[in-house]
Amino acid sequence: MSDVIFVKGCTDIDQLTQLATPSLNHSNDRMAFFYNPPGDSQIYHITCELSNETVDPLSDHTFYYNIDDNSFYQLTCRLISHSLIVQFLNNKIYGTELKQVEEPQDYLTFSKFQRDNLEFHLKGFFLNRLTQTQINKSSNMTTTAQDIHPFHPTTFFYRPPNEFYHYYINCKETCYDTVTYLLNKSLKENNVQSNENEFIFYYKQQHDARLYQVSCEIVSPLLINNCLNKNFLGFEFQNSEQEHLVFTINQKENLEYYLKQYLSLHLLNQY
Repeated sequence: MSDVIFVKGCTDIDQLTQLATPSLNHSNDRMAFFYNPPGDSQIYHITCELSNETVDPLSDHTFYYNIDDNSFYQLTCRLISHSLIVQFLNNKIYGTELKQVEEPQDYLTFSKFQRDNLEFHLKGFFLNRLTQTQINKSSNMTTTAQDIHPFHPTTFFYRPPNEFYHYYINCKETCYDTVTYLLNKSLKENNVQSNENEFIFYYKQQHDARLYQVSCEIVSPLLINNCLNKNFLGFEFQNSEQEHLVFTINQKENLEYYLKQYLSLHLLNQY
């Protein structure tokens, strides 16, 4: 029997918005939030409530946890598509709706390690943070649709099709004299940034031959988790975990390859 199963997950913005509606979270004995456990790049939508006999049919994973003899909780977990997170971040922060070039996902993979890891850390999280307070209702923030810009913005979030990390991208127009100067000083040596979380490459826009310096930073999964909780549910958790995000050589090559393909389909907007 395979350790990996396929689950429906949450794969479109309407589903994600529905998860955060007041009708789902407006209860004194029910709480919903987004969670990213250590050791896993996946982000989950979690609903915890006093146990009942009804199991949400849309749940990807449901388990039970008792704090004491009088408090027995049902925890419902749904996986959130990484492409959906990128779509949400670009829409919420930059007001743009950028569709990923990859095919929409019908199902998400969910391994036994992920299930066990999620339960282990979520029980600890629940015990440490939620047992001292009553589960209160969460506020919901409605996402307002924005007009789609005719050009692509120069700052945006992006995720390559074949990996889990999300990146903050900043494209700055530069001149050929700058590139020549860098080449004369040996671009490889100059491109060893003191910030291990940053990667820089250069991209020529074919439409108008403009040259751009493309700066890429790994976005912390914990930061994304806090952003989802704050913008959808109106609250945020303070994380005590420390993250050390470092680019690998393969990660740089993969990101540059897919990002150049993506940029070639758009026209960067400098205004």
